[in-house]
Amino acid sequence: GKGVWSEGGQGGRPLPLRMSGSFTSGSKKPWVVCKFGGTSVTYVKSWMQIVSRVKELLPNHRVVLVLSALSQVTNRLERCLEEAIAGQELASLQWIEETHRRLAKEVNLPKEALKGVLQMLEELDQLLHGLTLIKEVSPRLRARVCAFGERMSTSLAVEILKHHGVAASLLDSKQFLQTEAGLAMADEDKFLNANVIPRSAPRETQALLEERTGTQPELV
Repeated sequence: GKGVWSEGGQGGRPLPLRMSGSFTSGSKKPWVVCKFGGTSVTYVKSWMQIVSRVKELLPNHRVVLVLSALSQVTNRLERCLEEAIAGQELASLQWIEETHRRLAKEVNLPKEALKGVLQMLEELDQLLHGLTLIKEVSPRLRARVCAFGERMSTSLAVEILKHHGVAASLLDSKQFLQTEAGLAMADEDKFLNANVIPRSAPRETQALLEERTGTQPELV
């Protein structure tokens, strides 16, 4: 797909901000789906490129952004589990909070814009403190904890876009994913080793998006 570039990476390296694809929406404006990786959503310079690109697209398109967790956050979430089981101070949880606060400050978000992220961090803190007692992480819980990275990055993304005049709203990917599990499949495979079998279904995707979003022009 078409791409734009950002100079916001570590050491000033350019970062590819990839537009994943587009599909028509009947008589309405066509949808465009843009996927941004962890490094691209971690730095303020990259975010200015994302905001600029979204604004370029919106006059003639409806835009869906698919975002990764901020850089290194998933690794730190794994560390959180290790620290909780070992009964150690949750230093990685503090790092995750500081990383999201830093980005919010760099893009000049008001304090109330962090409300969603802070609520998720509180939920995560409660889960981790429960682990200090049971000393065991099930595959289901590991998957739940690791999903906090994307949940927090998308929550922050909506606030960044709104702050720059884009009427964005959050769309939970769980509403769109379809899963199947074999009867004899182990929990490790169910929750942590899923096989992705992609298929092209633009009409179904269009209908589902419009059913659940109405006329909302920009989604994360």
